Amino acid sequence: VANLSNEEQDLAVEGNVKSVLIENTLAQEVFEKQILAPWDAFCVELL
Repeated sequence: VANLSNEEQDLAVEGNVKSVLIENTLAQEVFEKQILAPWDAFCVELL
């Protein structure tokens, strides 16, 4: 998941996250807020 803009974007995660593989922001905070800040990016493994 990546937000390659200067604007916040809504994020809905479908499924359960097994693990976070790489992140430039705390992915858990993004899941809780369901908002991607500008330039947030991470990769997760889903169950």
